[in-house]
Amino acid sequence: MKPGAAALLFLVLVAAPLRGDSREGLFLQGNRHYEAGDYRKALESYAAIAAMGYESGPLYFNMGNCYYKLDETGPAILHYERASRLIPGDEDLEVNLSLARLKVVDRIPELPRFRPLVHLERLVFYFPRSALWILMWSSYAVLMAAWILRLLWSRGRRFSGKAIWAGSLLVVLSSFCLAGQIRQERESSEAIILAREARAVSAPGEEGIQVFTLHEGTKVRIQEVSGSWVEVLLADGNVGWLQADSMARIAQP
Repeated sequence: MKPGAAALLFLVLVAAPLRGDSREGLFLQGNRHYEAGDYRKALESYAAIAAMGYESGPLYFNMGNCYYKLDETGPAILHYERASRLIPGDEDLEVNLSLARLKVVDRIPELPRFRPLVHLERLVFYFPRSALWILMWSSYAVLMAAWILRLLWSRGRRFSGKAIWAGSLLVVLSSFCLAGQIRQERESSEAIILAREARAVSAPGEEGIQVFTLHEGTKVRIQEVSGSWVEVLLADGNVGWLQADSMARIAQP
């Protein structure tokens, strides 16, 4: 389990607006602690960056690695899941997340899903958001240039027509994927169980009847919140109420 393979990308993203030993310095410091085997100190350095309100796939990836090394399965999966929203499709991340999930006690079968929706979701999240923004604006630039060429140069109508179709298709596709990612992030209600063991009851409150027990690392979907209690939906369709402090949302407010 190496620290984030995307460390160089992280430095490129933060180096421009930052100077000195702020985020960049803390990130490098965390990497040094990690390589030295001091995972707790490495985590402190990475957490200090997160405390500044900064989000980064490589940052969450490295935090997940630290928690994994410290045998804290719940927080490891939580940070891997957060990283996967920012760098979807990263091979190292997918491998590490799969390894962490092997430590989860609960084995909850998923209900069958409508296959076309599964493929559509994969399409929406195939590219990271940064790449989609670049694709959308570059395609828009090509589209505008093709229209200008078509209006000013009559001999270029054939070429410009193909460029207009290609540019329009890419603009629509990238915009659709971006909108899908942003919408899911805003409406996301998934959480990871952090407590070693969480007792789910039939109604909010200690007097509720126990319906099932969950363990750290299990992913749930939040349905409703009532005070300090949260109604969760499991992958198999079961529903129960858990105390809010037993979990953490993947998408942070």
